[in-house]
Amino acid sequence: MKGKAVCLTVDLDRDANIRLEGREAAGSIDRGAGTAPRYASTEKGLELLSGLLDELGIRITYFAEAETLGSIVCAGCLDGHEVGMHGFAHEDLTGGDGAPLDAERLSDILGRSSDTVADIVGRRPRCFRAPYMKADARLLGMLPSFGVRFDSSEYAAVAPVSLPYSLGGGLTEVPVSEGRDASGRRITGYLWPMHEGRRGPQDFIDLSAGVSEGVFTIATHTWHLCESRERGVMDAEGIAANLANLREVLTGVMDEGFVPMTVPAAAERFPPAL
Repeated sequence: MKGKAVCLTVDLDRDANIRLEGREAAGSIDRGAGTAPRYASTEKGLELLSGLLDELGIRITYFAEAETLGSIVCAGCLDGHEVGMHGFAHEDLTGGDGAPLDAERLSDILGRSSDTVADIVGRRPRCFRAPYMKADARLLGMLPSFGVRFDSSEYAAVAPVSLPYSLGGGLTEVPVSEGRDASGRRITGYLWPMHEGRRGPQDFIDLSAGVSEGVFTIATHTWHLCESRERGVMDAEGIAANLANLREVLTGVMDEGFVPMTVPAAAERFPPAL
């Protein structure tokens, strides 16, 4: 038995992102001032999450949208954590939504994203998550040329042995976990429903119980700690409750015997079968 790892993965992107028809760059839900990207909830959420992680002694993997990374300030919040990339402006990198991308344009976006992360964080990203969790063979095939070794753009069902797997070309997939709850409904490791008040922390702890060995991967956004897609920007009480729910998920999963790891650390601890 090699044990069990939990990877908390966090998308660091614009507040409540939305696709804009015919445009590459995403916007933010209109809260009365248009759909231009906003970053206030993301920045505040990052600061709150950083404090929680320091308290719990957890190191995680951020997937940073480059434009957001260059638009926020949170001194030291990313120190000690793995920082991967998540597009430049939360583009659909498969070229959907009426904004097709040829290979040259896709390569340019990936290159600018990698450069921005390296300039701000001080090291090249070696992890990637596709915006909207939309990745195709062309995109995945390009990633290794930018130094990316680990992807987390897919979902995979929890199993007693849940391991990363090879995508070829030196790229390893560490998928977001998914399964079925007690009523038979699909549940993924993305914590959206909890932040929106539709699920409780125990649902995600129960999902982790399906893994006896390997990696359990959960995901969220920093902005979602401070803003609901449906209800808007949260008040102090709502933020505190949201943060408490995330704490409960993390401590509950660790109580199940999972050791927190970054995506690369988990992939190296549980390498894909050759």
